[in-house]
Amino acid sequence: MKLGILALGLIAAMPVTAAAQQLGLLFEEDLGGVYKQWWTGAVIGADPASGVLVFVRGDGKSGDFYGVLSVDCVTPEFSAWVAEGGVISTDAIPGPAIDAVRAEACGSP
Repeated sequence: MKLGILALGLIAAMPVTAAAQQLGLLFEEDLGGVYKQWWTGAVIGADPASGVLVFVRGDGKSGDFYGVLSVDCVTPEFSAWVAEGGVISTDAIPGPAIDAVRAEACGSP
């Protein structure tokens, strides 16, 4: 677990390079009133086992989240979090945010 946190810290501190494809704002979650949670991401490379690695970040009223999602473009249910951190658990990430990550990473509508 500590290794995963260290890896996430290093990834979060890295500037987006030419190898990474910044996806920008993927989903804006309305939390009621003026409160929102913003979900952004960047493709950070290929995952030889299953597809595409995407760094996902959540910021806003619910707290912070950062993680790396291995997106399986062929079989979505095989997608898995390879690292995660922050206040928000992966269970609390809204479905439309995950759908947006997959669509952007896999090039589908």
